[in-house]
Amino acid sequence: MDANGQKLFVRLFSRGCKWIRLSSLKYREVDIPLGYAALCDAGNTLVSCELDSLEELLIIMSGVELKAFAKDSQLLTSQQKRWAKKDCIEAIMLHAENQSLLIGNPLERTKKRVKRILGPLVKLRESVIDVFERVMVIYFRSMDILERPMIAGILSEVERWTFPDFEVDRSKDIFKTRQAAVEYFDALRLQATIEKCIETRRVSDCLQHVSEIQLRWEASLGDGIDQDVSQYFLSQFTSARVYTALLTTFSLDILPTLRQHAAALEILHILLSQQRHGRGSRGKWWDQLSHLTLNYGESSKSDREEYALELCVEAIRDPLVRAGWLVKIRRRMERLARLIWARKMEADAAMVPVVVGKRKKKSAAAKILDSGWDELVPGDVRARLVDLTIRDPTETVFTGTKLPDNATGRKSRWDIPDDLPVGFFDSEDGASPVSLTVEQVALARYAHRGYKGLHIENALFHHLFGLLFYTELYVTPTLTSVVKTEGQQPDPQSRQPSVFQTRFQTQPLDLFTDGFYASRSTALESRCNLLSSLSRAELARLVMETDARLRPRSVRGAGLSWTAIPETKLEELVMCMHPPALVAVLTVMAQAYKDHCGGLPDLVLWKVGGGDAGDGERKEELGHVKLVEVKGPGDRLSEKQIMWMDVLAAAGWDVEICKVVHRAGPEVVPDD
Repeated sequence: MDANGQKLFVRLFSRGCKWIRLSSLKYREVDIPLGYAALCDAGNTLVSCELDSLEELLIIMSGVELKAFAKDSQLLTSQQKRWAKKDCIEAIMLHAENQSLLIGNPLERTKKRVKRILGPLVKLRESVIDVFERVMVIYFRSMDILERPMIAGILSEVERWTFPDFEVDRSKDIFKTRQAAVEYFDALRLQATIEKCIETRRVSDCLQHVSEIQLRWEASLGDGIDQDVSQYFLSQFTSARVYTALLTTFSLDILPTLRQHAAALEILHILLSQQRHGRGSRGKWWDQLSHLTLNYGESSKSDREEYALELCVEAIRDPLVRAGWLVKIRRRMERLARLIWARKMEADAAMVPVVVGKRKKKSAAAKILDSGWDELVPGDVRARLVDLTIRDPTETVFTGTKLPDNATGRKSRWDIPDDLPVGFFDSEDGASPVSLTVEQVALARYAHRGYKGLHIENALFHHLFGLLFYTELYVTPTLTSVVKTEGQQPDPQSRQPSVFQTRFQTQPLDLFTDGFYASRSTALESRCNLLSSLSRAELARLVMETDARLRPRSVRGAGLSWTAIPETKLEELVMCMHPPALVAVLTVMAQAYKDHCGGLPDLVLWKVGGGDAGDGERKEELGHVKLVEVKGPGDRLSEKQIMWMDVLAAAGWDVEICKVVHRAGPEVVPDD
């Protein structure tokens, strides 16, 4: 088969096993007619080119084509112009089956008419897709069978995508045996089936797989697990990891939706009984277990509250529960402790004897409870929460005119303020918006205070993470040109074996696991110490040197976002940052990238030339950065956002909550 046939085959493979019109295929790197001819010449082993089912042919047609066909067949009247696609198909099918002709078969005649409209069709055979999906899993190390990583290879070849430069190392066996690879593929296939049921809202159909998944999960525990923390990422390629994800989906989403809370509780208990798989999910497991126990347990309300409190305590003791979930679980624990404390106080008050002329004698329980509800929380739990001090950030309130919109779940839209500068939110083509988002309202208000700003949420810190840790992510560290460090040698720990299995990876395979930071702790800590010691100008120079090297090629690396942050604004923004404060954020991200890559504030605002002088730098050379989380009417902070607000404030960032309200009185302006 020639190159056009091969490229078209891979493109069809990316679309799955379905009929596709040749006229709808448009790929710059493929000559479609030549590729189609090559596939047809290969015979029936690869593709099918003939479809004989009228119903399937009609499904391929667009809604406009179906209505035109029905109208041409005199099936569509003025009262039936609002027919949906399904109605048109049913009407055409019924007409073809019941029509009587003197000459010819009406069904075959209708098929010919439809085929003329559709043109040539093509579909890969299911057996071929099955083989190539297995090859994809083995070669591309795919962790989702619905993904098509072959596309990355194609786009890399035609120079649309550029990947980081790193050394591919396949010396480590991902699959110990052929049977392990087969079991992993079967687990991925079952996961795809469950996901399709959820997407098509056939959730009840998933229940038939629960027992099978649970049995397979229990049988696969411990298979292929390396005890070395640096090799923990290899567990991602085991069937146990897939089944753990499926059981998590059942316990968090499917079973509670179907009101099968007892089954969900059972699954959560068995998931928490092990620590090999789903280590990053333990926070959500504990949270769901305490929630279901509190609200859907079989015992009395008071017993459920006490048991839920015990579960919260155990969750906080679990070292694998991350800070974001600790915030949520801590809230529930404190609420339950107050409820139980109040109830015991009432009961104790009733037990205290009333003796005229003598001093009342309190019971032992009353003495304990008098010291506060926090006495119900064990000391080791309180000790772990010492560092999790929830600080109250500054709040700013802006007013605006909210446009009426009764659609549930849609972001609110706001009227454009009269004092908005001309062209402030114009798009690249010069078009002006007709309304604003709540974040744009806040940006406009802060602009009046002299702030420049971007609504980029997590993109800024992700981008800086990818730039400043590029060496630790992809290559062996070398001495930086920004700061001379005599005697510093590249740390061999920074590059781990086997984390790059193909040249089409955007990140090391262990980035989303606990092993990423644990196996690179020395290299990452050394890098953080170096970055903290830089001046603002040196930090900006280092960032822009790396950015200038990667941006022209639009390298697809971990966290890198070339469209979200313009090059000129990036340099100006970094010049306003305090290096140790930035390093504190990057360190938290590196320690648990999967858990801490979301929840950062919406807006990044900066003023050039503000701030306090220090370390010999003149005041006019410094800048000031403000991070703002914007909330509209009815919005509230999530647990991850609370965690990040606390981390940012502790690191010295100026963080703020901006509430935009609908004509709620005069604007509250805090002193800057």
